[in-house]
Amino acid sequence: PAEHRFLTRVLSSHPVWQSMRKQLKIKKFRLPMPEENFDFSNFIKTAPEKGIDMYEFIFERIHTMQDKELKSVAETLMIRNKEKLLYYPAASSNHHAEMCGLLYHMKRMLSMGEKACEVYEELRRDWVIAGVVIHDMEKINEILSNEWGISPGYSFEGQLLGHIAQGVKMIDRLSDELGISYEKAVMLEHM
Repeated sequence: PAEHRFLTRVLSSHPVWQSMRKQLKIKKFRLPMPEENFDFSNFIKTAPEKGIDMYEFIFERIHTMQDKELKSVAETLMIRNKEKLLYYPAASSNHHAEMCGLLYHMKRMLSMGEKACEVYEELRRDWVIAGVVIHDMEKINEILSNEWGISPGYSFEGQLLGHIAQGVKMIDRLSDELGISYEKAVMLEHM
């Protein structure tokens, strides 16, 4: 709706006001025009990469997975949470507490995990990818956030359980739904 659009152009001056202090005086502002491609991320703290680019990077890695069950879990979580992943912070404060911070954290963890697989050849890449995708996914239900990645704090369940316990519950439900073997489900919950 028009009332939710944001100002994009401000005409202002900087007159000297009392005791030689500068004052910002807004003379005029208007709503953005559709052709201006207003980007709210210019005005808030955001991850250093575009959300959709990071989402696609992670999804490309998931598509290379060989284990069908692990791939199914990772794909399902990414697809079901896509809308929120494209803006969610990784924390209410501290690391990656910014728009798209959760995706940025996941991408960096995935890049690090892939390098670890190159060094430690005994690591199973599909498990590393699945682990990275699921390990913080429940932060979406632990942390409260608006569509700009600004968090006022934690949800009721997030305060009492935290994303790790919430993640175990989520994997338990998803494993049943997708028909994932018991042993794999427990190993995913461990991650």
